[in-house]
Order: sequence, then C-alpha cells, then structure tokens
Amino acid sequence: MSQAGVEAGDEQAFRRVVSARRAVRHFRSDPIPVGVLEEILALTQRAPTGYNLQAWNAVVVTEPALRKALRAASFGQAQVEEAPATVVFATDSNFIESFERSAALCTSSGHWTHDYAAYLRKMV
Repeated sequence: MSQAGVEAGDEQAFRRVVSARRAVRHFRSDPIPVGVLEEILALTQRAPTGYNLQAWNAVVVTEPALRKALRAASFGQAQVEEAPATVVFATDSNFIESFERSAALCTSSGHWTHDYAAYLRKMV
C-alpha cells in the first residue's frame, strides 16, 4: 500500500481509466433512463471541491428545443443537441443562501459539527 492508502493495482486501474478517456462527438438518440442520470449526478457530487462546498448546480436538459438552444449558446457544437441529455453545470450565484441550506443538512445529518459549520461560514 502506498503512503496515500492506495493499492498498487488501484494506481494501475486509475492510469487505465485516465488513458482511455476521450471526448465523444456523436451520440445515439436513445433516452437515458432517469435512474442512470441520477446515479451519474450523484457521482459528480463526490468530486472534491474546496471545503466540499460544491458551489455549483447541475441542470439536466432533455427537451429537444432546449438542447437546440444550448447548441446555439455552445458555439454550434452539434453534440450538445444530438445527445439525449445534456448536463449544464453552473456556478451558484446565490451561494450564501445555498451554503446555509447545505450547512443545515450537513449538521443535522452529523456530517459536520456546528463548530465546523461556523468555521466554514467565516470562510464563505
């Protein structure tokens, strides 16, 4: 086991995943099951952010007319309209209010102490 607590095989698996990734430019039109989209979005919440604050929102766009508008807003990238679902990540313009909701949820669930929430509140 390495210092970071990662098994040697995990490092090799990580290298394979990173090396195999690619940009996709064409998509099938098959709808993506809601459960799959929910799982993907749940995994995005695991991406590390400063103090785990996730100061962003994800919006899943499946409506064809909205995907067409997104294509126009995305410099005409065809894949934005072609994909059966496009996820738009946007920063949270009302972050303070969102932080307070997150702090309430995290303290009530026991993930944060009240002292930790107070510390983060000062940082925000």
